[in-house]
Amino acid sequence: MEILGAALVVSALIIWLSVILPARTGGVVINVITQKERPIGPGFNFPVWRPLERKVRDDISLKTNTHLFKFEVETDNEAVIPLSITIQEAADLRYLPEYNSFENQEDRVEGIKEKIKFILSVAARKMKDRDAVHNKIKFLQRLAKRKFEASLSEDGRLLEQYYGTNLQSVVIGDSELAQTIREAQEKKEAQEKENERRKLDMDNLKKMASALVTEAKEKHDQKLSFDVALRKIQIQLEKKGVQENFNTLGIEQGTQELIDSVLKEVLRGKRRKQG
Repeated sequence: MEILGAALVVSALIIWLSVILPARTGGVVINVITQKERPIGPGFNFPVWRPLERKVRDDISLKTNTHLFKFEVETDNEAVIPLSITIQEAADLRYLPEYNSFENQEDRVEGIKEKIKFILSVAARKMKDRDAVHNKIKFLQRLAKRKFEASLSEDGRLLEQYYGTNLQSVVIGDSELAQTIREAQEKKEAQEKENERRKLDMDNLKKMASALVTEAKEKHDQKLSFDVALRKIQIQLEKKGVQENFNTLGIEQGTQELIDSVLKEVLRGKRRKQG
């Protein structure tokens, strides 16, 4: 009975000196003599030296929080670029007393945002223009996280400790940049199509000119250089109102008609000279 009684007393003492918290939940206890606070984490926390220590808080969520905000940066050439920032952060178990020191958690989050804004503003100011910022988005994301983790607060503590946060990620998105990217891609695709069309135009023109040279020689015994034939084809197309898109006539349809009209012009010129 004495052993059982002693065991019950010890068990009761352990329970009294312990704090049990749910998963992904932290808390803070304070030494009533030194007024020093320390963090406690999920699960079984022993010992909590009652009555020397008392529980201050036991409901701090350790889950990841996502915060979105927008602001503008300015480049070296004074281009103003609106950015959309998404940060993910969670209360850091090591720094729960610092986390709990903010009476208003919105102030804590705003402080983190302002530090990220400052880091990105300084970095963007060193970049030449909008394209430089666009090309360095991933770099800026890594830089913002790394600089935040390494920076100190005014009182000499790491920003992570000062805000009691574990900054997990910084993601930069920009609807305006995305639109610029889409426009640039569309412009590039349009230019590629235009280049392809022009190549096709020139291929068709060369085929027409070669056919013109051959027909002039075989049917009319007229010597016509390729360059002259090519230019005469172009002139005829321009007369027909086809300024650039020469392949609208097609190499299969309209080619012979075009060649015949050019040959008539050539022969007419020859007759005038002979007359």
